[in-house]
Amino acid sequence: MLPKQKRLTRKDFTNLSRLQTCITPYFDVKLSKQDGFKVACIVIKKRFKKAVERNRVKRKVYSAIREGLINKKGYFIFYPKKEIINASYQDILNQIKKISF
Repeated sequence: MLPKQKRLTRKDFTNLSRLQTCITPYFDVKLSKQDGFKVACIVIKKRFKKAVERNRVKRKVYSAIREGLINKKGYFIFYPKKEIINASYQDILNQIKKISF
């Protein structure tokens, strides 16, 4: 899990406007150019029925974000797809590194 300072809050969500969308094989990402760096990973119950799956996906994504988005600025909202369950950590990390504005 990321530190609280690096996670998006409800207030941050309401202030976001004009989001760009980046689509990858493992997740959809909404981007907003901001001065700071904040991230959210929203795992939809419709895609992942079991809580165990949702938690596993969040852990995979947050650990890859910690390594892959270190030097980038902006707000990122990740919506993982069903295919991410079978993906390796290295595949997820490569997709995160490709994300750009």
